[in-house]
Amino acid sequence: MKKSATYFQTAFALCGIFAIAVFPGNVFAQGASTAPTAISSQAAQGISAIIVALTIFAAVGGTLLIFLGGLLPFKRVPRDKAISSGWNSVKNNIIFFFGITILFMVLLNSISMIENVLRAIAPVHFFSFLKTSLRLPLNIDGYQVLISVLAFLVSTFAYAGVVSVVLTFVTEGRKSLKAFFIPLSTYLRFLVATVLYVLGLLVGFVLLIFPAVWFGSRYFFWPYIILSNKVSIGHAFKESARMTKGAKFEVFLFWFLSMIITYSGVLVAGIGYLITFPVVAVASAYVYKQMSIKSAE
Repeated sequence: MKKSATYFQTAFALCGIFAIAVFPGNVFAQGASTAPTAISSQAAQGISAIIVALTIFAAVGGTLLIFLGGLLPFKRVPRDKAISSGWNSVKNNIIFFFGITILFMVLLNSISMIENVLRAIAPVHFFSFLKTSLRLPLNIDGYQVLISVLAFLVSTFAYAGVVSVVLTFVTEGRKSLKAFFIPLSTYLRFLVATVLYVLGLLVGFVLLIFPAVWFGSRYFFWPYIILSNKVSIGHAFKESARMTKGAKFEVFLFWFLSMIITYSGVLVAGIGYLITFPVVAVASAYVYKQMSIKSAE
């Protein structure tokens, strides 16, 4: 059983190499070729190649870590029990978790859907006028900045709602749609913490990825701590650091495997995401619950 689980994890990691390695370079090359900047096409391709090389290195390293993680027993992170718990929970409450996932996906795409509706019903020159009015210094498209900010605010609310729902399910054993709609004060703390966490990850990636792995693993549990204990942002980060002390390697392996499992669902015509997303969400909450119990002992 352990051997087959190892091969299963490694296969997921190998499938993820291509997307993880190639995507950033292609995005940069396409953006550089269409944006009105001084970056030449040749320079863009060169930088893209460097990004691809770095991310391939990181992806191959991640694959090896996943393989080793399957061979080595986890002492702190209940990886196998967490995935099994996530699968059984979704299987036995499939309508509820499908509904939560669909709500999450609708919210993620709500800004673009509203924009498309407005484009269909608004006067022809409305968006041209709006873009001209929102033009920022340095020729920055203020309209796109506004759309991006609104999308970030909504997606953060949606993610916080999902974490709140799975926490309620795992810790209290009850299904609650009401838990999705967290109080405004909690959302604002969650929002600021998200910005800080993302900035930390970005700085880590600039420093050749591995600091981002350390940072992401160290503070992996801050969303669960903020939502379950209603504590300050600083306390949530400190508590996450305490919980993951001596277990960052295991947390990273679980984090990496979770991403591969989640996005593998997109490959099945997108339908598989309705299963892989809630499975991983519940599994992550299960890991948080077990590690919080162990850290309190």
